[in-house]
Parts: sequence; structure tokens; C-alpha cells
Amino acid sequence: MSKRVIAITALAAAGALALAAAQAQPAPKTYTDPQGRFTLQHPADWPSDPLPGSNPNNQGVAIGIADAECKVVASTSDQSLGKPVEAVRRAYSTSIGTAAWKTKADALNVWSRRGTAVTATVDTTKFWPVQVADFTTDDGKPGFAQMQARPGVEVWIFCSSYDERDRSAVFNQIFASFAGTNDAALQAQAEAAAAAQPAAPPADEKQKKKR
Repeated sequence: MSKRVIAITALAAAGALALAAAQAQPAPKTYTDPQGRFTLQHPADWPSDPLPGSNPNNQGVAIGIADAECKVVASTSDQSLGKPVEAVRRAYSTSIGTAAWKTKADALNVWSRRGTAVTATVDTTKFWPVQVADFTTDDGKPGFAQMQARPGVEVWIFCSSYDERDRSAVFNQIFASFAGTNDAALQAQAEAAAAAQPAAPPADEKQKKKR
């Protein structure tokens, strides 16, 4: 048997094993906010339990296993309650900064109030801005966080491993799965409001008015 045939056979076998492993993975489980504001998906073998002190204004849940966990907290926001969608998007389109991340993590007793926010950025590539932060946890391990806002609510997610295993890919899947229950309707509302705005006058007309 030629080396090329052996290599092709080996690749085919590896592909079959990868496919079998992927098919063996159970489908992700969906977590739904008790107040019906958002959903997200997480590994099927990661149970969810209410966080101590959880209440309607700070609805919290821990999703994870002994070696890894994500804390998800939906905090009511009076500042954005009843505001137009575009106003909410603008308010969160710049980074809230590491100090704000540290304050919120400590208020929620994430990482025993000893986590350190290392970076804070905002992703504006999608319709809803996504606040993103990297932390160093209380035991010196990497922590990952995300916050998304909708009118009247901020959803904060803090994830980390307690062992040495790198689960950043799992955490990123959880972050990416986040969806507001009314996102489609809110986006349509914002687009309709934008379309109803009068068109800006041409540049030459502006110049004429200045004269």
C-alpha cells in the first residue's frame, strides 16, 4: 500500500472518529429566564441552580459543574425602562470600563469579590452592543464576562473554570447563544422608527442656509 493511500485512509478514519464524537455529544440545554426576557444554551450536563439572594430585581442562576461555572444575573434597569430601542443601543455602544465591571462583579459576589477586571471592550458588530470583559479570578485563573442590555434589563454573565482545563470555547458558545425573547420585535420597532425619520437635507442645501 502506498504512503498516499495510507495517509488518505488515516485521514478518513480520523474524520469518522471526529464525526462520531460530535454526534455523541448531547444537544445543548436551553435556559429560559423566569421572567421570560431571554434564553441561552449551555452544556446538557451542566445543571442550573438559583443564586442565593436571587430576587425579581436581580434574577440570578448558576449554571455549571464542580470544575466550571457561569453565573447569570438579570438586573432591572430603571434608566433604560421604557426607553426607545435606539436610545438603549446608543447608551451601551461604548465600553462601560473595568471599574464598572469590578463594581458589578463584587456587588454580585462573583469570585468572592476578589476578581480583577483586566480588560473591558464592547462589540458593536451586531444589532445589540455586547459589553465584554476579561477577569483574573480570586484564585488567579482567567475569568470571562459579557453583558447585554435590553429596555429595562441588563443581563450579566460571568464564567470561569476552577481547575486547569481551558473551557473558553464552551464559555464563548454560551455567550453567543444569548438571545432576548423580544429581539426581533424590538429590532423591527427600531427600524420602523428610523424609517419614519425625515430625510436629512442634501449638503448643498445646508450650505445655502448658512449663507
